[in-house]
Formats: sequence, structure tokens, C-alpha cells
Amino acid sequence: MGTFFAGDLRTGLILARNLPAISGSAQATLNAAGSITCDLTLPMVDPYTGIVVPLIDLIEPCRSFLAYEEGGKIVNAGPVWSDIWDEDTKRYTLNA
Repeated sequence: MGTFFAGDLRTGLILARNLPAISGSAQATLNAAGSITCDLTLPMVDPYTGIVVPLIDLIEPCRSFLAYEEGGKIVNAGPVWSDIWDEDTKRYTLNA
């Protein structure tokens, strides 16, 4: 599996790299919109600093993008349309 990352849709600034996806998919469609789904288990901890990254506060539907990269090439990227937070399982799902 490749790497998911997210950022600000307006500025293009990447806010979270190497999202620790437990599952996900990215489908690119010729001459049509593709889809990206990413499931994460929170909290996400920065491996270098040990600080918890507040992904739910950083990634906002219609204001953020989600992208999937594999082998150094971006397979698909687009606006996050919805996110789902399950408090019981600590699972955070992003749909773009």
C-alpha cells in the first residue's frame, strides 16, 4: 500500500504526511471523478517528537484534501467530502 497525506484545499499546504492508514483505497477514473477512502486509528503520534497530532481538528470536509501516493506518483487527490469519527473504536474515516 502507498501513502496517504492531507492538506489545506485552498493553499495546497500539506498538513499531515504519512497518515497511518489501517485500510484505504484510491481509484482514478479516466475523464471522471475518482474516489479515495482512508481509515485511521487515532490518536496519531508523530514518530519524531512523540506529540499527538490532532487530525480531527486539522482535516475538515470541504476545506481539506486527501491524496494517495504510490511509488513516488500521486494516484489520486481531491477534496474531503465527509469524515466519520467512531468514538468507541477510535476509528476515523475520510472520504474524498
